[in-house]
Amino acid sequence: MKKNKSYIVVFALIFVMYNIITFIIAGFSGHGAAFWLSYLFEVLAFAAIFAVCTFFDKKALGLTEIFFYNYPMIVWSSVYAIIETIISTVFMIIDDGTKIGIVLQILLFTAYVVIVFMCKSAKEAIKEIRETRAVETSNMKNMIMTANVIASFDLDADLKKSAISLAENFRFSDIVSNDMTYQLEEKLKYELDMLKESCMVDVEGSKELIKIIKDHLKERNEICINYKKM
Repeated sequence: MKKNKSYIVVFALIFVMYNIITFIIAGFSGHGAAFWLSYLFEVLAFAAIFAVCTFFDKKALGLTEIFFYNYPMIVWSSVYAIIETIISTVFMIIDDGTKIGIVLQILLFTAYVVIVFMCKSAKEAIKEIRETRAVETSNMKNMIMTANVIASFDLDADLKKSAISLAENFRFSDIVSNDMTYQLEEKLKYELDMLKESCMVDVEGSKELIKIIKDHLKERNEICINYKKM
C-alpha cells in the first residue's frame, strides 16, 4: 500500500476535482437516466483504477513488470480513464441515448478488466520464466565460480596457464543448461572438485584432468548448440 500511495493520492485528487467540476457545471437536479448512469460508470472507472493501484506494486505499474501489447498497466489504466471520461461526459451533456451509453461503457469496462487480468497473467508468466532461467543457469554459474577460484590459486606456472585457460573456456560457454546437458554437467562438477583438490599436490595429474574437463566442456557446448537447432 505504501508503494502505491502516490498513485492513489493522484487518482483520489483527480476524482475529487472531477466531482467538483461536474456538479458545479451541471448541478445536482434535473438530470435523466443517461446522466446518472454515465456518472456511475465514471465512478466505477475510478474505483477500478484505485483497486489496480492498490493491488499491483509501484514497480509493476511503472515500466518493468506488467505488460499487455508492450504497454504497462499504468498506461492502460490512463487510457481507460481518459476514454471513459470522454464517453461519460458526452452522454452526461446530451443526457439521452441511455441504451447506447450503457452498452458502450459496459464494453469499455469489460475490455479494461480483461486487460488487467491479461497483465496479471503476464506478470506471473514473467516471474515463472525468471525462476526457471535462474535454475537453468545455476549449474554453469557455480562451475564458472569454481574454475575462477582454481585459476586464482598459487600454482605451478604451466598449470596456472592451463587453469586460467580452463576458466576462460567456462566463462565463454553457453550458460543455459537443458535436459541433454545435465549428465555432462554433473560429471564436470565432479571433475572440477577433483581438480580443486589435486591442483596443489599433483601438477601433472591436474594438467591431464584439465584436458579431460576441456573435452567434456566442449562436448557439453556442442550439445547446447545442437539443442538450439532442434
